[in-house]
Amino acid sequence: MSDQINSKPKKKMKLWLKIVIGVVLAGIIGATAGPFIYIHFIKSDAPKSAEQQGLPTRSSDTATTIATNTIATTTIATTAVSTPGTTAATTTPSTATAASTPAPSVGAENYKLTMSSDVTANYVGYRVTENLFGQDTEGVGRTTAVTGSLTLDGSAISAAEFTVDMTKLKSDEDNRDRKFQNEIMETSTYPTATFTITQPIDLGTVPADGTEITATATGNLTLHGVTKPVTLTVKAQRNGDIIDVLGSTNVKFADYAIANPSNGAVTTADNGTIEFLLSFTKA
Repeated sequence: MSDQINSKPKKKMKLWLKIVIGVVLAGIIGATAGPFIYIHFIKSDAPKSAEQQGLPTRSSDTATTIATNTIATTTIATTAVSTPGTTAATTTPSTATAASTPAPSVGAENYKLTMSSDVTANYVGYRVTENLFGQDTEGVGRTTAVTGSLTLDGSAISAAEFTVDMTKLKSDEDNRDRKFQNEIMETSTYPTATFTITQPIDLGTVPADGTEITATATGNLTLHGVTKPVTLTVKAQRNGDIIDVLGSTNVKFADYAIANPSNGAVTTADNGTIEFLLSFTKA
């Protein structure tokens, strides 16, 4: 009789152990299965990179029509904004001194950046690899709020620059966008980013319509208030009155005093990619 009585607390203890173990296992499964389901079945696939997407295909007639009808969506200052209380990037010892851009020669053709509202057709953006509870995914943000210009001088691009309104960058996650705008990029203090070439881009030959050319662009990238020299590979193609240009460059966050985006739930590498697909129309 006493054995039966003593066995009851043991049974209750075993029952509670089973419940606790079940709750713990459910939590572990939920922590891993939840992100897996979200990433693979709910979250939209990241858009193709500029390199994967490639330059747009269009005839000279189509290019001329686009050049006539496309209107820039946003007007931004062509130099980085200095906010009171902060030091302009080009005056700090840790930043590069921008070289003067060569003046165009007689017969050079000037082009102005034109942007449609279609963020899949033209954009400047970022791409960062993220790990959400053990599941790899990509965070991609883009904007069409870009202004710029280039000068085609025979077989070289003698001048080129573009400025991005960083406050307009959007991804597929509001939480990511809030973090990007505030603690990561501090866009209220550094609202723009710029890229300006510091030496001509040699195209090798005068570009013929529809011919894709790969070249190297050397210039200064101003990001988060810091200016650094960068060299990137670009692809360009002229069709009628439009020159399409795509390219990308890897950015190490620490080089631009950018806080690592990692947090308790999401971890990232210490770098990301800036990518662009832009169309310049003959002025």
